[in-house]
Amino acid sequence: MVRQVVERHLLRHIAEILPTNLNEDDMKKLVKNDTIEEAQKAEIKRKMGVLEASLKVLDGIQSGS
Repeated sequence: MVRQVVERHLLRHIAEILPTNLNEDDMKKLVKNDTIEEAQKAEIKRKMGVLEASLKVLDGIQSGS
């Protein structure tokens, strides 16, 4: 719900934010994800998975005591 509100307010003024003379290639460059950023996100997700798995193991050990 919050996302919808943010999107609505952002899109309401989109013409003021983006230049009107952009071609399709320029638009793609604006919305293209940075490959370094994507690699960092993937690494963080991998580490989160390891930590979550470790937490489950520790919870199991604690519950078994």
